[in-house]
Amino acid sequence: MYQALLHKIHMLGATLVIVKLNEPLLHIKNPSDYELKVIREKRYYSEYLNLNRKNDLIQYYNDYYDNFDDIQNIYRTTVFDFRPIKKYGVYVLPNATSKYCNVVNNHRVTTDNPENYEHTIYFFGCCCAFGLCAEDKFTVESILQRRVNDVYKDKFLVVNSSSRTHFDDTCREILSPKCTFNKNDIIIIITTNTDFDEKKMSEALTEFKETNSFYYRDLSNIFQRPHDMGEIFFDTGHMSHKGYMILAKHIFNIVSTITSDREKNKKSAIPHDLIPYMNYLTMLNKRREKYQGKGKKHIGSLVMNCNPFTIGHKYLVEEALKHCDFLYVFILDEDKSFFNFDDRITMVKLGLIDMINVIVVPSGKTIISTATLPEYFSKDQIQDIKVDVSHDLDLFCQIIAPELHISKRFAGDEPFCKITRQYNEGMKKTLPMYGIEFIEFPRLTVDGQKVSASKVRKCIETNDLKLLKKIVPSTTYDFLKERHYIQ
Repeated sequence: MYQALLHKIHMLGATLVIVKLNEPLLHIKNPSDYELKVIREKRYYSEYLNLNRKNDLIQYYNDYYDNFDDIQNIYRTTVFDFRPIKKYGVYVLPNATSKYCNVVNNHRVTTDNPENYEHTIYFFGCCCAFGLCAEDKFTVESILQRRVNDVYKDKFLVVNSSSRTHFDDTCREILSPKCTFNKNDIIIIITTNTDFDEKKMSEALTEFKETNSFYYRDLSNIFQRPHDMGEIFFDTGHMSHKGYMILAKHIFNIVSTITSDREKNKKSAIPHDLIPYMNYLTMLNKRREKYQGKGKKHIGSLVMNCNPFTIGHKYLVEEALKHCDFLYVFILDEDKSFFNFDDRITMVKLGLIDMINVIVVPSGKTIISTATLPEYFSKDQIQDIKVDVSHDLDLFCQIIAPELHISKRFAGDEPFCKITRQYNEGMKKTLPMYGIEFIEFPRLTVDGQKVSASKVRKCIETNDLKLLKKIVPSTTYDFLKERHYIQ
């Protein structure tokens, strides 16, 4: 099961972090008198539900609450109202609402979530992941969310998916088909020594040890004194909000390490000969931000050959703009078409000149080029072969899309070319793994016939100007006439 867990997360391009908390109170080398008393008496959490522990409870929360009724409410709702229930083989939390602890759609509420974000940090696991003994705003997740908001603005959404379950139950939950992640999401499982088989996990990791998809941290000893948090433990394992502050600080350091490692890998993954093109894209993104501002926008992309630019291409652009705030239109810049690149991109720019939220971009060597998908330029002769589109799409998802903050990619359906159809099918499968939405539009029809660039070229060949005027914009028609493609 552990190997299946690692394989799923690796294939989705996410990162798994296992955090072990093994009775942290027992790992404090310089315990206070009170902590020694807790250890000596072998206290369990259930004791603190007893009203005789009133003074102990108030001691932990006296900085935030005025009376014991509020404190007792936190404890009682946390323990009794939000116990996990087993459903279809996995544990879930029932929806519930209270003053201090709320669960919606199997997620404990995390406060301070941003409206806009690029990636998600999911928490699973034991009581500490759930935030037992703390109200919503003082769980590890809420504290971490405030920290990443300060340091990584609009980059991470933190989600509390803990069902307060043992490690194996958490694995089953993550392995269920309903549980999925996007590229570069972070999955954090907080577990204890009693429910985590470290040897089995070590054996499962052997297959993936060369990847950066997995991090393991034992944080059992992070509560060493001296620290200025005062008393933080109720028993040997459960802690107050002050303990969650310490834990969140260390988990933030892990997130920072992952973010730094990703940036290093991203830079090293860019081939040297693509650096000038990436610098060009960086300039384009700065131009867009100057026009739109730096707030989170829905950025879309279209990749087209436009051999030549038809009303079908313009229709795709118009439809795409209904689903995004800004659109990059990439034009294939290989000179292997009927019209050369300069003519093709000029026709596109003329046809879209009135659309201020569109930038027309050369595709470079990373998008459907002879280096990434050479079969595309011989597709008329090789319709029946199977092509590998993964390299082309991985470059787009790993290099181009992150640089331009692209979250959507659009395409028209392909009823004629089998090679292009395979490319569309590849996008359907690959793009969502990187958190990029793929939307395919039906092809525009005129007089019951689907519009295509090949039909335009046929009209030029036969001098069918009547049909030509119907299926190209006036800007394209004027260009063709000016350049003597038609008489």
